[in-house]
Amino acid sequence: FKELALSIEWVMFAYTSRDQALTNKFKVKVPSVVLFKNFDDGRQDFKGIINKENLQHFLEEASTPSILECNDKAQKAVMDLKKPAILAFSAPGTSKKAMLRVLNKTRDKVDKEFLLVQCTGVKNGVAKTFADKFLVKENELPSLRLVEYKDKDIQLKYKMAVSEITVASITKFYDSWKNGKLTHVFKSEPVPTPNDTPVKVGVGKNFEDLAYDNSKDVLVEFYAPWCG
Repeated sequence: FKELALSIEWVMFAYTSRDQALTNKFKVKVPSVVLFKNFDDGRQDFKGIINKENLQHFLEEASTPSILECNDKAQKAVMDLKKPAILAFSAPGTSKKAMLRVLNKTRDKVDKEFLLVQCTGVKNGVAKTFADKFLVKENELPSLRLVEYKDKDIQLKYKMAVSEITVASITKFYDSWKNGKLTHVFKSEPVPTPNDTPVKVGVGKNFEDLAYDNSKDVLVEFYAPWCG
């Protein structure tokens, strides 16, 4: 605990030894570690073996607000910590405060594991990074994206075009994903036509249909286009 406190400046650390008044006040058992914060539920209790590595991971996870603007903290949470998220991309000029109010009202309508991220436009900073990664074009704004991770390694992304970002449109998007009504999207060249020769061309959109055909053995050649 002390080693971690000496290595991190953005959290205030404190400890007490068997202070009965404090343990009663905060309803904790000794030994315990609790993060008190000024957002979301106000506190989060550490669960697990108390060591530096586990506590550092706990702080990174627990100190991330569940509603974020499109900034470095949001990028780290979604891209590095691999937290599932719903990203709301609004058109340039849209009131940021209004969008954050919408996300706050939506907070209790989606799983608490999901971050809600507000992005304005797609051309600058982290908003551009997210837009490039999650396939958002300026002519699609406003638009919603949902990102989930399978086993923390496979990233799946889903999209929904909306005329307006509202509590209702975000909730509809989330519910559609939760009920299995959405298909994940990815970058892909168009499926070539015709594509009915014995040697077929595989692209992102048709790769699974071709390569995972259980009725036959499939040999796939992967090559760079410039290799000829």
